Amino acid sequence: MAVLPALADIDALEAWTGDTIPDDDPRALAVLAAASALVRSETRRTWLDDMGALVAIPDELGMVVVQVAARRWNNPEGVIQDLTGPFTGRWSERMAAGHPPNRTRAGDLCPPPAPVDRCLVAGHDPAGPRCCRGRLDADRERAAVPVRRMRGEPLTIVRRVEGAADSHGNVQMVDGDTVTIGGCAWAPAAGSDVTENGRDGATVDATAYLPPGAVVGRRDVFVRGGHRYDVIGEPGVWRSKYRRREVGVVVSLSRSEG
Repeated sequence: MAVLPALADIDALEAWTGDTIPDDDPRALAVLAAASALVRSETRRTWLDDMGALVAIPDELGMVVVQVAARRWNNPEGVIQDLTGPFTGRWSERMAAGHPPNRTRAGDLCPPPAPVDRCLVAGHDPAGPRCCRGRLDADRERAAVPVRRMRGEPLTIVRRVEGAADSHGNVQMVDGDTVTIGGCAWAPAAGSDVTENGRDGATVDATAYLPPGAVVGRRDVFVRGGHRYDVIGEPGVWRSKYRRREVGVVVSLSRSEG
């Protein structure tokens, strides 16, 4: 049986996933072919002309192919939950299986809601309940319902840089640029009492969870609630085996009182 050309190319998959993918990568070609076959099955059209060349396809149809292919590219095992250290990722079983968006049951899919005057599925009645037009109002109604999401909190980081030397020739660390990173989480820990040179005090520890890509140095200082926290040890960068990318940064912090 002849292999039909894919409905999306590797450049589109590369742009969606953010990965660098060679043009002849066999797995990339395979996931694009599988996604194209699934969409052809659902739309009941080959999207080829009489000469076997691709015809112009709607933008939303190409988007569906790329999304389905990207799910298989990023999650070939069909994992529905990923626990990487303190970071959790979860996908619906349908998404993990690589089904197109808006799929309900076999044979009941139009790719993402199309304009009301056209349907992408051959033979659909534009006024029927199974058609894009029949589901457009329901999709809009669902989209109008506000969804509350946890967005984390912004954390302020002061970059510490080398300043002038003191009278003993020791280089002093001074405050440099200040950056704010959003989407963070803060986990306080139980403090401990300390006695040093006859003075009583306490240390207050905490852990900061930062989004992927956050850059933290060992000399940096976190500022939260008017308090300054020093970075303890090296920040931990967690990478997911299944998502094949960085998923978050964990930073241990401490400050002294008294």
